[in-house]
Amino acid sequence: MIKIRAYADSDYEDVKLNLEEGHLFHPEDSSSNFRAKIERNHGSIIVAETEGHAVGNIFIYRHPENIPTASLWSLAVRRACRKQGIGSLLLSDSESRLRKEGIKEAVIMPEREDLREYYIKRGYVPSGHPQFMYKIL
Repeated sequence: MIKIRAYADSDYEDVKLNLEEGHLFHPEDSSSNFRAKIERNHGSIIVAETEGHAVGNIFIYRHPENIPTASLWSLAVRRACRKQGIGSLLLSDSESRLRKEGIKEAVIMPEREDLREYYIKRGYVPSGHPQFMYKIL
């Protein structure tokens, strides 16, 4: 059973592994930076948990209050857990959370070109900027 929930400090090693396997981990992705991120904005890191491990994650950046747009990034699922719909669950849950907050649009910048089709199948469309895609929520 997959549980979608907000990140906790105890998830750090799992999230780090997810990001590393997806080639998305950056030196600034430290546990202290993640802690600061969620203290500033609870719910800005969402994880998919199964059997006590965070096997997937997505990050959310809510733009200033006068901009009804949020950015989603670092959608990563543990290699052994891919092709089970976990990424789609994380994306859908994030979009639902944003809708409830009155956010009207989600923007994503696929980290790799081969991921563009993944997002198109989930309702994202290319924008005028070659790297960004968006979805009306």
